[in-house]
Amino acid sequence: MKKNWDSVNYETYLKLVKLGEYDLDEKQKVFTLISILSGKSVKDLSLISINELTGLIKDSSFIAKPFPKVKLNNGLIEINNVLFKVNYDLSLLTASEYIDIVNLDLKDINQLFYLMAILIKPVKLEYKNIFGKAKYNYLEYDLQENADFLREHLPCYVLEHIQVFFSKVLKRFTKIMLTLLQRQILILKKEKMWNKLLRRNTKTIGDGLDALIELQKRLKEVGIEYMI
Repeated sequence: MKKNWDSVNYETYLKLVKLGEYDLDEKQKVFTLISILSGKSVKDLSLISINELTGLIKDSSFIAKPFPKVKLNNGLIEINNVLFKVNYDLSLLTASEYIDIVNLDLKDINQLFYLMAILIKPVKLEYKNIFGKAKYNYLEYDLQENADFLREHLPCYVLEHIQVFFSKVLKRFTKIMLTLLQRQILILKKEKMWNKLLRRNTKTIGDGLDALIELQKRLKEVGIEYMI
């Protein structure tokens, strides 16, 4: 039975959200809610004692509370006893990772967790000096396995925090990239214009040189004839 937001992953959270979309009476809502949080079927829950049901209802009361604040120490977070580091700096992404994430459809849950697997990577403590400053190194990992792990264990409120932050940063980062791209296009247009002008002038100069060579040749022939 899930008793706090830390134990609610994103898929469970989506089920809780969709609960409000169904036309259910209060009794059905209670049983469906507890079914989602406990993993037990509504049929099984209908057979438990009133004391058990009361206890489960009490355990599920946390959903009426807001999400806890996300507290990350230098981007570090422990998920199911595994230490991870959240990458908030998109400039640290590889070109391949950046191309992947800007083409993702975050409405697709599989692609959403593919994004999370890129931004949230497993690390281990390398060392800590006498001043308490620590160095962490990324561990080798399989992207799909990491995505599956986060899908199952990443608390929904942490995902929401990262998703909102990422969306804002990506919007700003994409705007910067578009500005740079527009500048690059302008530069290329200017280069193309200058190259075209240069080719035209080169042709004109080339034609002029050919004419000059021909003139010199004719003058030489005339001079030879005059001398003879």
